[in-house]
Amino acid sequence: MSTFSSADSKSGLPCEVRLILRDPPLAGQYAFSAKQSLGILGTSEALNVLQELGATRATLKWVQHHWSLILWKLAAYTYWTASDQPSQLWTWESCMRQLRYRYEREFHAKQSSAIKCIQEQLAPASRSMILCVHRILTYKDVEEDGASLVLELTDGWYLIRAEIDAPMRRAVRRGALRVGQKVGIIGAKVC
Repeated sequence: MSTFSSADSKSGLPCEVRLILRDPPLAGQYAFSAKQSLGILGTSEALNVLQELGATRATLKWVQHHWSLILWKLAAYTYWTASDQPSQLWTWESCMRQLRYRYEREFHAKQSSAIKCIQEQLAPASRSMILCVHRILTYKDVEEDGASLVLELTDGWYLIRAEIDAPMRRAVRRGALRVGQKVGIIGAKVC
């Protein structure tokens, strides 16, 4: 786990906010620096706090997954509200509030996100939904010259990989479709 430090001199943003927005998987490696002698506050510490609060079904894998997506979301909020109150958004406490909320919704209220419903076959993949581009993955294609593109999409809670059609590939290649943008999905199929 790594801790990032220093602030962006132009806008007062922590430098990790820009790094995470550019490369969302980096959020999974982030840990907050504790102000006192507590050291760093990352996923292991978050799991300990959740379990102390009675979240017995939380696992380290579950916390790491949600930690990454929560920090990506908080980085975006912090970036867009930088002139207002960035310090209130980019905090350990804010991240823990989000983790507790997700635990309550998922385990106590039994509410599932769109992607989780599809993955568990509780809802058809063909239903319409709005997803956000988390990553654009490029794979070298052995059969053909060039590379194939796969989007890693999120509903904010879970991730799913999607093969894309020719118009979307062209949009990615010309930069019209980027990480952080939302896409409307209708008529998808599970492969």
